[in-house]
Amino acid sequence: MNYTKSILVVINVLLLLMGCSTQKNMSFEEYIDMANASVEKGDIDKGVYFYKKAEGVRPNDAAPHLALGKLYNQIWEKSYDEAYATYKDKLRSGVKSSLDLNEELKKYGLKYQYKDMALSEYQEVVRIEPGNLDARNYIALYYLNSKQYANAIKEYNSILQYDNKSSLVYWHLADAYLRAGDYNHAIKNIENAYKIEKKFDYYQYRLGEVNFKMKNYKKAFQILSTLRSEKSIYYDRLIDYKISCGM
Repeated sequence: MNYTKSILVVINVLLLLMGCSTQKNMSFEEYIDMANASVEKGDIDKGVYFYKKAEGVRPNDAAPHLALGKLYNQIWEKSYDEAYATYKDKLRSGVKSSLDLNEELKKYGLKYQYKDMALSEYQEVVRIEPGNLDARNYIALYYLNSKQYANAIKEYNSILQYDNKSSLVYWHLADAYLRAGDYNHAIKNIENAYKIEKKFDYYQYRLGEVNFKMKNYKKAFQILSTLRSEKSIYYDRLIDYKISCGM
């Protein structure tokens, strides 16, 4: 009896393997449709699986790389929010924390590797479509937030070759130069951003940041006075920045 059952099991396994081996591969479009449908249903793992399959069919098509980059970043953001909420609860309950926030968040489920996985996919997009601004903006912001300022500056300047009308790019580029200690280029890009987006109080605030960093206190305090007289929300933010600079 046991022998007969064993034979039947072997036959079933062989039939299953034969079915898998003769199964028709789906087309690129079918894989993309399956991936999109899976993501819409909330089945992220299947979405990733089918996007990877689509990449295998057309490795030089930007679409699945872009979709995977966005999906990986969403996974990272969701895990960050959840890990940070747990981290705050632990602090309230008296659990001691280390100085490294990222290491703490990893303990509570931060899927840190997905941020780099997203970067890799976006880099593939840029390899295939150099003018893809979604991918380039992600890469530039990744470098800026990772304190890789030279790389961020390079990426934002690359974006300007395709789009020099975005005030946000100039604001970010000014931030990268400021953090890198290149104050003249920071001011230049603040001016460029202001030419496009006439937000006077924000413009003053950003100039105030640079002047505090340059220790040009006379000019910095003049800007603070202007923001206070206008009752701008950026007055308090510039005060906070001044304190962060050790003043």
